[in-house]
Amino acid sequence: MLCPKCNQEFSPNVLQLHMKRCEVKDIQDEEITIEKMKVDQLKELAKEQGIEGYSKMKREELIAALTPAEEVNE
Repeated sequence: MLCPKCNQEFSPNVLQLHMKRCEVKDIQDEEITIEKMKVDQLKELAKEQGIEGYSKMKREELIAALTPAEEVNE
């Protein structure tokens, strides 16, 4: 799996530890990296964030669900 901040490849267990150290601080950067993520990565992120129905969502739906509401309205 890829770290959304630095785009380095990690196994799922190592990625969780790495992401704690490599936090995404800029929401705009986070949106750009979310756009580059694959569907399985988006689903994993949605699962971690507790988004219901993520497993049946399409890529665009996942991106919308993972994007903060205030960013969508701008």
